[in-house]
Amino acid sequence: MKIILIVVTSLDGITYQKNKSPESHHEWTSQEDRDFFNKIRDESSLIFMGSKTYEGARHQMVHRDGKLRIVFTRNPKKYSQEKIPNQLEFTNENPSTIIKELEKKGFTEALLVGGAEITTEFFRENLVSTIYQTIEPVIVGVGVGILTKDMKINLELLESKKLNEKGTLLLKYKVIKNQ
Repeated sequence: MKIILIVVTSLDGITYQKNKSPESHHEWTSQEDRDFFNKIRDESSLIFMGSKTYEGARHQMVHRDGKLRIVFTRNPKKYSQEKIPNQLEFTNENPSTIIKELEKKGFTEALLVGGAEITTEFFRENLVSTIYQTIEPVIVGVGVGILTKDMKINLELLESKKLNEKGTLLLKYKVIKNQ
């Protein structure tokens, strides 16, 4: 399965600031980044996220037939009342196991929308094939990066695009599988 990570960072590599409420983690991102994210999200029939990302985004999620969101959490029972079969599901399985099950159901591509913990797990299992990274021209100083562990992941730049006059950049990378 092709896994596409989509992430926005500040110039200093921060994906969100811990001291902010979940709803304001990305208050420094541009409209152009939000538009790109919404376009890619709307085109994806399968989306993976961690529970912290879900907690921050649940208030704005719209659930539809044909769009499955899988939330990785240590405690799926906590969300048992929120589960919507084939639209919103919660699991504590590792990503490789879930991906194998979903491939049997015909899924060939998924969007990984983040959180450093789940992104780290996907990279640890060598599952990510493509990264879309928006870099916003802002330095926020303290916060969370893309990964929670010390890892080296080799990338090849495929595309770059300036999204606005401020200098917001959209980069597309191919992940080089480490041997």
